[in-house]
Amino acid sequence: MPTTRRYMDPNTRDYVVASGEYQQDNTPESKVTARLRTKRGSIRVLPNFGSLLHTIKGPFAGYDLLAKRYATECLDDLVTSGEIRELAVEVDKTVRSALVIVVSYRNRRGRKQTVRHTHRLTGA
Repeated sequence: MPTTRRYMDPNTRDYVVASGEYQQDNTPESKVTARLRTKRGSIRVLPNFGSLLHTIKGPFAGYDLLAKRYATECLDDLVTSGEIRELAVEVDKTVRSALVIVVSYRNRRGRKQTVRHTHRLTGA
């Protein structure tokens, strides 16, 4: 039986509250968002959950390729479990102080979905 999680709005990256209670979900979209925004190693009981994107502090040669690798790695368990298929990660570095990571995939029903995540570069 799938675990139900609090729903995280992918645009605001905040939990959604309705009628005084957290809205629940177990969608791949929320799972992708949670993995991208959580620092790997920050959850003691899940040391491999999350991404290493927080280690990228500023622009340097190949930082976009490193961000793409980190984003792909943190989503690997969703691909392995079959929750998402046809994973594609693109990194837009047109803004000097941020990376926009665009994750595209197909869910179990074959529906194509896209999640955008903005990672601020602290050293930029």
